Amino acid sequence: VSTATDPDVDVIFYNFSWDDGYYSGWVGARDSGEETRIEIKRSWSWETAYHIRVKARDIYGAESEWSESYTFFDNEPPKIIITEPQNALYIGDHMIRRFLIRKPLIIGKDPISIYYKLSDNVSGLKMYEFYIDNKLIENYTFPYTPCKSSQNQFFMSYLWYKDNFYLLKHRHVIKIIVCDNAGNKAVKRLPVWRFL
Repeated sequence: VSTATDPDVDVIFYNFSWDDGYYSGWVGARDSGEETRIEIKRSWSWETAYHIRVKARDIYGAESEWSESYTFFDNEPPKIIITEPQNALYIGDHMIRRFLIRKPLIIGKDPISIYYKLSDNVSGLKMYEFYIDNKLIENYTFPYTPCKSSQNQFFMSYLWYKDNFYLLKHRHVIKIIVCDNAGNKAVKRLPVWRFL
C-alpha cells in the first residue's frame, strides 16, 4: 500500500524496488492522494531481509525521490495442526469419547486415519517430513510459488496400519517437521497409545 500526492493533482504511477535488482515497472494510474493497493507477485530466495522502496511519477514524467525502505523478512515458523487423532478414546477409527488426558487412546484394528494441516503465510512452505516412531513415512518438497495464504495451506492425511512387529508396543509418537522458504522450521509431536 502506497500513497502519494501531486501538487497539480495529476494522475500518479508507482514503481517498486524489490531490493534484488528488479523493479515492478510503472504501475497504477491512481488519482493524487488515493491510497494505492496493487497486487504484484514477487518471490525471493529468502536468504536475507529485503528492503522495499517505492517512487511516484505523474503523467508528465515528474518523479519523486525513493521512499524510505520497508524491511520485509520472514522469521515466523510454519504452522502444523494435527486434527485427528485427538485427545480422545477411539475404537478403531471412530472417536467414542473425548478425554481430559493429553494423548489419544486407540483400541482396535487397522487402519487409523491421521489428518493434519500445514500452513505458512509469509514465504511459503518448502518441505515436510512425516514420521511414526522416528521412522520416516513420507516426505515432500513443495514447488516454489509466490506466497498467498490460500496457496500455502495444505490438508494432509495418512492411513496408519500398525506393523505386526510392533504388536506389543503400545506407545507411539507421530512427528511432523515442516520448513518454509526462509529456513524457518516447525516440529509437532503427538504421543499416541494404541492397543490391538
